[in-house]
Amino acid sequence: AVIPKALLRAPQAGLATPDVPGGLRLFTIPVDVISGVGGLLAADDFVDVLFVRGESARGEKQVRAEAILRYVKVFRTGPEVHFGSGGGHVRTGYQYQAVTLLVTPREAELLAYALEQGKILLSKRARASAPEGPAPREGVNSGNFDNVLEQARREEAERIGQYRR
Repeated sequence: AVIPKALLRAPQAGLATPDVPGGLRLFTIPVDVISGVGGLLAADDFVDVLFVRGESARGEKQVRAEAILRYVKVFRTGPEVHFGSGGGHVRTGYQYQAVTLLVTPREAELLAYALEQGKILLSKRARASAPEGPAPREGVNSGNFDNVLEQARREEAERIGQYRR
């Protein structure tokens, strides 16, 4: 078969996967049965992301928990772990070990920081669609986490407002 040269193209590096809307990122979070909503999540579900961290105040360790992101779309779950006996592939149950979320660049920074500083838990929500968010202006660190969280909440309010339109 002869293929016209115009139809032959070399792969182009750096192009986003068609599954990922422009301006958004995929961010994978390791999960267990508790943090991953007991294996009940699937692609296109929506979750709230909860962040739990220990803080020292007046010589006492205190735990702080808060929702750092809301209405975040699940892109994929997996890989699945198949449990079976012997060398067979008998499926007696399964559990995914990771959840990949569709987030803005700023939200990805918050998640990366939160993963290093504490524990992330997911909470399943009703299904909806998620709009694109703005690009980040700076990184996340212990000195600016609260300010970045405040900014993310403003962006979140805009995103959630779009669901109601």
